[in-house]
Amino acid sequence: MKTKFFEQYSLTDEKLKEIWESGLVVFDTNILLNLYRYNKQTCDDILNYMQTFGDQLWMPFQVGWEYNNNRMEVAYKSQAACDVLSKRLDEDRAALEGFFKQNFHHHPYLQHKEFFKRYDRYVKLLRDYLEDLKENDNGYFDNDTILEKLGELYEGRVGDDYSVDELKGIYAEGKNRYAEKIPPGYKDNTADKRAAGERHLYGDLIVWKQIIRKAADTSKDVIFVSDDLKEDWMLEFRGKKYGPRKELIKEFHEQTNNHCILIYNQEHFLNFANEKFNAALKEETITEVKTVHQGIIDFYRDQIAPSILQSTMAMSSLDAYLKSMEAKTHFNLADTNIFGALDSYKVFIDSLQEQADKMKAITEPLSQLSARASQLANIGRRFSLASVPGWIPDAKTGFYVPQSSKRDNDSSNEIDEIVE
Repeated sequence: MKTKFFEQYSLTDEKLKEIWESGLVVFDTNILLNLYRYNKQTCDDILNYMQTFGDQLWMPFQVGWEYNNNRMEVAYKSQAACDVLSKRLDEDRAALEGFFKQNFHHHPYLQHKEFFKRYDRYVKLLRDYLEDLKENDNGYFDNDTILEKLGELYEGRVGDDYSVDELKGIYAEGKNRYAEKIPPGYKDNTADKRAAGERHLYGDLIVWKQIIRKAADTSKDVIFVSDDLKEDWMLEFRGKKYGPRKELIKEFHEQTNNHCILIYNQEHFLNFANEKFNAALKEETITEVKTVHQGIIDFYRDQIAPSILQSTMAMSSLDAYLKSMEAKTHFNLADTNIFGALDSYKVFIDSLQEQADKMKAITEPLSQLSARASQLANIGRRFSLASVPGWIPDAKTGFYVPQSSKRDNDSSNEIDEIVE
């Protein structure tokens, strides 16, 4: 059974040790770009550890292409944080001064001039601090020491690109794989990626195929480190992630003459290196890696995903409920303004759904999504039907129903079953 279902079984400690000591070590684009998000000590610690792998280190051409296409934007955002904070200091001062004048214009001992004289003195210290940060080695946009270090580490260790015809073949294969949800990469099938071009759309698949080709050509096992946690890379069950997709392990095994691939996120990789191979990475390094990674997840979950998920889920729940209601009652919904409200929302559905699919894997577990969907199914929460004449809340379900509709018991039960 282990032979036929190799991908379902864990490797022995001996095999793990062999892979770590002699396998190729491949870092995904997101790992390299995250270096710009760490403080200098953490960045140096990780780069120094990468250097210890020597000739085990290898980069797919696609990773190098993606890194060089995105590094300036990531570096700029890191440096621009100083400018954002500096601008915020001005905004906060104006707001504080307005608050002061409104509330303490006449005060027995709080003097406007003296207060803001001291305030401006401390703000200047903050501005000087921000400018110093921009001018030292943290300013990777103007002085990219990370680029220089990676250039040294990967000299002679970057794979070749595919030919134009080979890429066209991968794009055609990718189209079929994405349609059938064969990992990796199908979660990147979004409007943004499609607009950016096929090399962006099928980037994950290109990386995957380049890793497989290199492993097959060199007869090597592989350690692949990536912070991509989408479902087209990671196995998810009941809201929890359980390592890489088994299909990926199986495909790699079959196409590399029975070689193995280990897939880690950055935090797991560094922890394992410390615990099993005495990597001597600083605890502060692993803590910051975890913090930065969680910060990216929190950003999408707290600032982007809620409005997207709520809009699409509420829309589908409302649409289904209204259709079932119209079929079971004699009330003519066209006489209300409900469908007009629906039409105004439907123009956004396609783009919102694409974004929701894109964020789903890094936002909320499936159990939370189910709970949210149930809550959002309550029409009264999304559309104020209480304000529509002739609508009242149903005593059993809490959903708003037309007051003029007299449903018999059978119809009522049927609708309740649909809603439930």
